[in-house]
This record gives sequence, structure tokens and C-alpha cells, in this order.
Amino acid sequence: MLRVIAVLCLCAAASHVHAAENPRHKKEMQAIRTVIEENFRTSNNEDLAGCMATMTPYTPNREEFVSQLKEFFEDTDVYIRLVDLQFVSAEMADHGPAAVVRVTQQTITKRDEALPYSEFRTRSAMLPPWEVCEFDLVVHKIKGKWLVHKITGNVREAQLPKKQDEKEGSAASR
Repeated sequence: MLRVIAVLCLCAAASHVHAAENPRHKKEMQAIRTVIEENFRTSNNEDLAGCMATMTPYTPNREEFVSQLKEFFEDTDVYIRLVDLQFVSAEMADHGPAAVVRVTQQTITKRDEALPYSEFRTRSAMLPPWEVCEFDLVVHKIKGKWLVHKITGNVREAQLPKKQDEKEGSAASR
């Protein structure tokens, strides 16, 4: 476990290019991406048990979250997708390795639907008031598997990342 944290921390200290080239870092980030995508997929399918299976058993306010999620599935029909994922930091926590990643999420709703926004739905990124948002997410590795733990900080408005060809075009025009 310490090895995972050391690899993630070393990658964070290295330049972005070197971190992306490290096979162990890539493997851990892919595992984190997979659990976040599974969390989104099960949420899109309104699969409460599946969604909760992607989360740590000690997620804060878990009972309230389950209750809110049930109500959310009854009230809305939204589609969320992972747009971008970036490594922020890693540490050894009480329950094992933990990492913080920055998630960029797109939430697609029916345009004619009156959406039942709430503070809880915004803070949990269930239903943010923006189509694209970002937030820092803590994930923990438990028994060899990364699981979603909690959002840390605020969910905030974001932009869709520019496509690679648009980035290269703007750099060439300088």
C-alpha cells in the first residue's frame, strides 16, 4: 500500500509528462477512472445498490446520501458523464491509500424538465446548476480496489476542455 502512495506522490512531484509516462501511475489512475465511471453508469441507470457499491462503506453521511439518491432517482432523469480526470494528491489514510482527483463532469438534462435543484444535490454533484462542473474527489483503496469516498471542497462551474486540435491551432497562431 505504501508503494501505491509513493508512486502516486512521486508522479505528482514529477512533471506532468513524466507522471503520465509512469506505468504504475497510469494503472492506478485507470483504476480510479474505472470506479468513477462505474459510479456514473450506475447512477445513470438509477441502480442504487450498484452506485453504493462504488463507494466506501464509511462515506460521510451515508444514510442521508442513500435517502437523497433514492429521491433523486424518483424526481429526475439526468445523464452524467466523466469529461476529465486529473491527479491532485495522495496520502496514507487510516483506511489505507487515499488519493484526491479533480473530476470534470457533464450533466445532461431534458431541456423541458423543471429540475428539482437543492443544496444537497449541488454539493454532491448529483444535480449541479451547471451543465459542466468540477470538484475534487477523495478515493480510497480498500482491499486492492479504489472506491469513491467523498467530494472535498465546493462543486464549481467548469468548461468543457478544448479538443487537442483546437489547442494546437491556438498555439500555432501565436
